[in-house]
Amino acid sequence: MGKTVNLPRGTKCELNGDYIFHGTTPLVTDTSHVAHNFFSRNDDGKGLLRGALVRKIVQGLENIPLPKHPTVRQTQTAAAKQKAWKRIWADLSLRKFKRIEYEDHWFWNHDFFNADISDLEHILKIIEEEQKCIAS
Repeated sequence: MGKTVNLPRGTKCELNGDYIFHGTTPLVTDTSHVAHNFFSRNDDGKGLLRGALVRKIVQGLENIPLPKHPTVRQTQTAAAKQKAWKRIWADLSLRKFKRIEYEDHWFWNHDFFNADISDLEHILKIIEEEQKCIAS
């Protein structure tokens, strides 16, 4: 097992081949779950924004396990997330971010985590529109 590394937010790392390095130390593969959760592409100077948008999207679409007796608000929240997912599935421009090996379920592919800011903002807008519906 490798060493644990704790890097401050915003620490510059480099992609070399398939690995993300801090200095000369290889940290993770660029397509790993850890890389997707804790690192963001910054070749356009928008890495912090990209990371924030990805987190908002993933958190906004998480499944909420409903209790045995859900309140109206929880039911509406779950319904809004389901509607947001349906809109994402229906938006053909977003298909490029779906892992193709899962035909009946949507998992974000590597391109999603490296997407242009405009694409991420579009996805977040879909989620926020559904969340506004339940707030009204």
